[in-house]
Amino acid sequence: ISGSALPIVLIEHPTSSENIKTRTVDYQIIGFALDRFAGLGQGSQNSGINLVDAYLDAEPENGGSFLGNADLGYSDDAAGNAYGPQFASAGWRLTFKPTLFHSGQHTLFVYAHSIISGKTNLATQSLNIVEGN
Repeated sequence: ISGSALPIVLIEHPTSSENIKTRTVDYQIIGFALDRFAGLGQGSQNSGINLVDAYLDAEPENGGSFLGNADLGYSDDAAGNAYGPQFASAGWRLTFKPTLFHSGQHTLFVYAHSIISGKTNLATQSLNIVEGN
């Protein structure tokens, strides 16, 4: 049924095998989010999405650390190639400071909200913060 599906959200960076150094001042998390049922003019850059936000180590209701709201409307070839040219600008970016977190294994929780369905979907990704420059 049109408009009843969950939005699609994907984390492209970091990858699960990537190490993020504790002394990295700013690290950019990258991905894309879209609602396949979006029409022209709906959501950021016709993606159907109006909000992407991220948390570290737990979901928000379980005390996750809020990393921020992502900037929307970035060019993303993966989204355009997989879902069509309408979604070529469905990319999002969020910069966070690894220096604020302890070294070790963490889990990233990224939520995308669709203005089409009113639904939110979640993507998770493990990331490893390691000591060093």
